[in-house]
Amino acid sequence: MSRQTPIGAKALLMVALSLFLSPPAVGDEPEGFGACSRGGAGGRVIGVTTLADSGPGSLRVALEAPGPRRIAFEVEGVIELESRIVVRHGRVTIDGSTAPGEGITIARHGIQFVGDCDDIIVRHLRIRVFEGGSSGDCLLFWGVDGGVIERVLIDHCSLMWATDENLNTWGSVRDLTCQWTIIAEGQAEADHAKGSHSMGWLSGRGSDRLTIHHCLFAHNGDRSPLVNGGVYSFTNNVVYNWTNHNATKVADGARVDIVNNYYAAGPQSSTLAACVLPDHPDAGTRVHLSGNITPLTPTGSEDQWANVTWYERVDDGWMTHRPAPDVFRASEPFTVMPDRAQSAEDAYTDVLARAGAAARDADDLRVIQETRDRSGRVGRGNP
Repeated sequence: MSRQTPIGAKALLMVALSLFLSPPAVGDEPEGFGACSRGGAGGRVIGVTTLADSGPGSLRVALEAPGPRRIAFEVEGVIELESRIVVRHGRVTIDGSTAPGEGITIARHGIQFVGDCDDIIVRHLRIRVFEGGSSGDCLLFWGVDGGVIERVLIDHCSLMWATDENLNTWGSVRDLTCQWTIIAEGQAEADHAKGSHSMGWLSGRGSDRLTIHHCLFAHNGDRSPLVNGGVYSFTNNVVYNWTNHNATKVADGARVDIVNNYYAAGPQSSTLAACVLPDHPDAGTRVHLSGNITPLTPTGSEDQWANVTWYERVDDGWMTHRPAPDVFRASEPFTVMPDRAQSAEDAYTDVLARAGAAARDADDLRVIQETRDRSGRVGRGNP
């Protein structure tokens, strides 16, 4: 499972030059709130020369190092982590596209960025979290204890099998873009304290100015995504096979643009249930919708409010408001549309063709094909 292929010092020099000189591929330029991230620009290049969990040449040592740095991979294969990597120093670019051959997969545990950890770029990584219980996230941005995480770009990654959330922003996290990324198969049968916990994405109330575009959310039972508190742009994404009424949730005063997304019901989705579920109207939760293709708005030109349901807590039960009351409705968007925004149909085609790391693995290809075929199941599909 852990083949190691060195590429040598000369190749590492070429990688370093490419990190200095090469722009992103045409059409994949960063967009949204996190496009301003510098990552490790101008810093030293640190080569990952081993697939070992720790020690000289390991990814853990490179991420724990201080100062601006760009991490390049001299090896391909699987890095099996014995514990989560905790990163406390920002100004870092992790570029999995520098790996030869089949690219890089991080397995068993994920990566946590903590405190004042600014200017982060994560590109072309696959992360497969097998364990961790209530702390088993693929990527976790944790702006707590007075720290603030700002300017983050997640680009062309593949995040699967988390036992908590595949992606989590908590505490003060601002100016983040996630683009062209697969967020799939949160584990339904895992050792989470709450039991079955197949979750895609959670952003807590301290998160603000987040852009999510051209991502594939597939086979997550819930939270595709769940966003709280701040301003969000959710545009040109594909959401597939959520369970029942657990697709996109907006709560705790979040103001969210949900525009030109493609919601495709799967074997475990209810075609009658709404795709957007707001809560906490007294906190100022508001949603702007436009151009979304869903089971209830199959062309995207229909009245979008049919997609919005509020489940109001009443005593020991729930009262269903379908559609949700207008107190949740925003007539004007909160954010500016990306320059390269597409129709929902065009986004569906492009996301399935291009999302994920450059070196797609068998699980990426399977999830994409299941989305096309409307097959598969919630949770880890290839145990």
